[in-house]
Amino acid sequence: MLPNRSIAHERGRLSSVPSGCFWHACRHLADFSDRIAKEGWFTTWRTTLRDEPDGVGKVIRSLRYYMGRAKEPRGRETIRRVLNYFVKNRSRMRYSELRAEKLAIGSGVVEAANKTLAAARMKRSGMRWYITSGQAIPGFRALQKSGFLASAGR
Repeated sequence: MLPNRSIAHERGRLSSVPSGCFWHACRHLADFSDRIAKEGWFTTWRTTLRDEPDGVGKVIRSLRYYMGRAKEPRGRETIRRVLNYFVKNRSRMRYSELRAEKLAIGSGVVEAANKTLAAARMKRSGMRWYITSGQAIPGFRALQKSGFLASAGR
């Protein structure tokens, strides 16, 4: 599987910008919201996370607020798990910046690239691959499809 990265062309070279998948972050928000938060919480904080600078910091503050008020152990455990996810991945959740640069914030682009670059080419009828040749083909196809094949040999 390809790493979860958004690709940008920067000053004539390929640069890789790490990003936490927005869809996965929303699943964690929904897990918390469905069990603990009041109605409308998910929609508000999903939009904040996606559109506002330091949206993840605001989500973390909201989760900490709820953590201090949770009475049931199961509720505290859910909040702790979701809070840990956001704290751990905070540096990768710069969604408003990435969207401003017109970069993908979800893993769908990576999954589609995997299908286009690898699966469609390597799973043809009768195809058999060794690990070394199987690894080389997707790399070559990525360079070819991105237009960077000519500069790759330099």
